[in-house]
Amino acid sequence: MMPWLIDFQDEKVVIIGGGKVAFRKAEQFLKHQAQVIVIARDFIDDFQLLDCQQIQDQYSCHYLNEAFFVYSATDDKEINQQIINDAKRMHIMCASATASNAQFMSMSEIQTENMTLGISTNGTYPAFSKKLKTDLLKYDEYIGVLAKIRSEVLQKEIVSSKYRQRFFNQLMLFEKEELKLIWDFIKHARGLVLIFHRLLDETAYAFAKSCQGYPIAFSDHQFQLKIETLQMLEIELIIQPMVIAYGKIYDHIQASLSIQCQEPLFVDKYVLEDIYSPLKKRLFLIHPRQTRELYDLLSPYGDVYTFNDTEYFDYDYDIIIPFLLQKGYHYQKDILRIRNMMNGKYHEFRSVLLEDDQVKDKLIQKIKSL
Repeated sequence: MMPWLIDFQDEKVVIIGGGKVAFRKAEQFLKHQAQVIVIARDFIDDFQLLDCQQIQDQYSCHYLNEAFFVYSATDDKEINQQIINDAKRMHIMCASATASNAQFMSMSEIQTENMTLGISTNGTYPAFSKKLKTDLLKYDEYIGVLAKIRSEVLQKEIVSSKYRQRFFNQLMLFEKEELKLIWDFIKHARGLVLIFHRLLDETAYAFAKSCQGYPIAFSDHQFQLKIETLQMLEIELIIQPMVIAYGKIYDHIQASLSIQCQEPLFVDKYVLEDIYSPLKKRLFLIHPRQTRELYDLLSPYGDVYTFNDTEYFDYDYDIIIPFLLQKGYHYQKDILRIRNMMNGKYHEFRSVLLEDDQVKDKLIQKIKSL
């Protein structure tokens, strides 16, 4: 069996039968703008609602003359089979409401603005078609966004013809909300991508939304394909690694890209100056693997120690600042341990950087100005 979409507009469709099945089929064909003629000895009252020709008569093959399509929907299997035989002899496409050797079989239909789907279980379990129909409707908006992107890409030629097929295939890796962001990138010929190392939590999504950027985790198993897809767009693409300073993570992110990414978030001393002036008695807690550069950048604004240097801490700090972007593994394992160890011997113990309003606002301002 092979499924086909058939255009019934202005075509003559003959339905034999006046019951509920015949009514549903007449209604369906009328929706597709066919010229519907219904032949039956008796009609249910619902037929009064339909704008189609209704002939009260028993079946005769002359009613099939010049028909484009025939549907047999009587309650008599022998008559249905006769209709099928007559249609075949007259070379007319035919389907039947009952199990038969008709060449065409009805399918449950989904018709929306963005898709037309026919669903059949090949007669094995018709009720399951209804379930599939409901489940598949959720893809309508998704297809709508895909269609808008495809139309714009083709019209404006913003993906090279060399990569276009791969682009359209890989575009389906993205979820609906991600596609909406890509659509905005295309509309404005400019896009911002924020690459987080591991964790895409609520803080990351909220920050990306404030920047009008697309967040993606470097640890995402589809990261390379998604980044490759975005880089196929011939638009201004700005990629901001969400890392604190230069180091291995930054280098790995840059190596995965075909274009130059932005510098780390805190290498600009003017950002730190705006956030951490005037001077206070601060303690910055940094990752043990951070570079000397970060230590030098932070030290003018307070003491700088790693998570492992607790024996050197002065307990008399006004502010303790965990210099981590998000509450990941090191926050849970190290920062909370240090906080408990110090047991309130500080004026203020800050949260991670993306939960600090002053830091967050300054970073948003910095990124939006790129």
